[in-house]
Amino acid sequence: MKIHTLFLVILCMLLSCESDNKKPVSLKNSKKDLFKNTIVKSQKFEIDTEKDTLVVGEKGTKIIIPKNAFLDSKGKVINQKIKLELSEALSLSDMIMSNLTTTSKGKLLT
Repeated sequence: MKIHTLFLVILCMLLSCESDNKKPVSLKNSKKDLFKNTIVKSQKFEIDTEKDTLVVGEKGTKIIIPKNAFLDSKGKVINQKIKLELSEALSLSDMIMSNLTTTSKGKLLT
């Protein structure tokens, strides 16, 4: 299950990176989402990209982020604070109630 959580974390990290002229993109909790009331709640962190960082989620997920790990769309190191959103769907029920699936090499895992 940890690989699935890592995938979700990376997806959230990519969606949470923002440039100076764009608002962050969030796919969670859209008005049309049938799972908006049961989806795993997010934890939000602010990360200083110029320091090595350890993020620990409420359910024990640990994410090690080395300094200068984030790049903008032009390949330049982001050297400002960023917002990170973590959702820990660690049980089968959490995954079902959040409408999450797992894939490998483009195929659904069963």
